[in-house]
Parts: sequence; structure tokens; C-alpha cells
Amino acid sequence: MTNQQETSDQQWFPTQVDLDNLGPYRAEVTVHRWNGFMCPRFDRQEVERLAADTERLAEGRSGVDVVRINGDNVEIWSTAFSRTGSDYELVESYPESDGRWEVGSYQWAWQECTDRDTTWYREWTGQTLSYDYAKADTWTVAFADHGYYMAVLGTFRTPLNDSELSVSLWASHLSSYILTAPNNREAERRARAHFAQDRADVHPGDRVMPLALPNTRIPAPGA
Repeated sequence: MTNQQETSDQQWFPTQVDLDNLGPYRAEVTVHRWNGFMCPRFDRQEVERLAADTERLAEGRSGVDVVRINGDNVEIWSTAFSRTGSDYELVESYPESDGRWEVGSYQWAWQECTDRDTTWYREWTGQTLSYDYAKADTWTVAFADHGYYMAVLGTFRTPLNDSELSVSLWASHLSSYILTAPNNREAERRARAHFAQDRADVHPGDRVMPLALPNTRIPAPGA
């Protein structure tokens, strides 16, 4: 891993994530993913919510992993490896780091959550199998603007003709940044960093208008 990748993976950004019937939870993420899924970390308050939710889901049901707090560690208990199929066994323990716990990272299919309709955007990405690119180092980061956090939908090479994409995003109250970067991971990191700086004074629950517009160009670092 290069130094640039290490820096990207160590920079945390605010978001919200969910998982099947769990969430949403306030969390922090980097641009790193595991099998396409986010690897979030949570503060104590959100861990307590997650633990209570998993215990509630497990009541009267089998096969539901539960989260338990044990001192400064947060643990995942599961029946998946139990000989009886019903006894809970400890399968993972997460130590505290900077007041956060990376619960379920590299195990659970965490995703950033949004209540926006992404149907048109997904249709556009599904039918755009090939198109003419802009410059090789120009990227588009599509996302849902939720005020204090951005839910990234995708990062891809910017098409020369992006009018259809822009219309699809606009109609669905979605956003996108256009920027230069050496690769898609760094493009996402720069987009998240720009958004975080722009919304540094915005807190959960704050109403932000207007939302970031589709095809908003953001400057290169140091520009």
C-alpha cells in the first residue's frame, strides 16, 4: 500500500450507515471498503443503540448476532458456530480507538444510507456501459447530500457528455462533484474532504439549502 493510500484509509468522515433491519446509525468511514461494503466506526452512544437493537432482534429468534459492551471492548456474539445452534459464542472483540469502535467491519454488509430515490441514477449507470471520457484524471463523485454528511453513490470517470446524468441527479435531488485525481479512491477522498470542510459548521438535524448541485466542480488541492 502506498503512503497516499494509507493516508486515504486513515482519514475519517461523518456519515450514516445501516444494515438489513438495523439502523441508521451515525458513524465515520474512510474511503476503504471490504467487498464493496463500508467499514464504519461508531461512538459510544451509537454502539449502545446498536447493542440494544441487536438484543431486541435476537429475542425469540435464532441466528441473530448480538453486540455487547464489555468494559472498553465491544463484542459480537453469535450462534453460527455453536454446537447446539442456540448457545452464543464470542466471535469478535473490538478495542476502543479514539473513542470509537469499528463494530462489524470486515464482517457485516454496512452501507451508507439515504432516503433519496436513486432509481434514475442506477438506471443511468446500468445502461452506460461505455462512453467517451473527459481527461484521464477527471472524475465524477455522485452522492446524496444530507447536510452534515454525504452518502456516496459512485465514483467514475467523467463522461464528455454528462447532461443525461446531470438531469437524472437533479430530478432525484442528488448531487455530484467533478474533480481531478490520480484514481477513483483519491477522487472519493478529495470529494469527502471538500464536503466535510464545506459543512464543518453543520450538525445532524440541521436543514441545509440549497443542496450541492450536480456537476459541481471542486478545485484541486492547493489550487
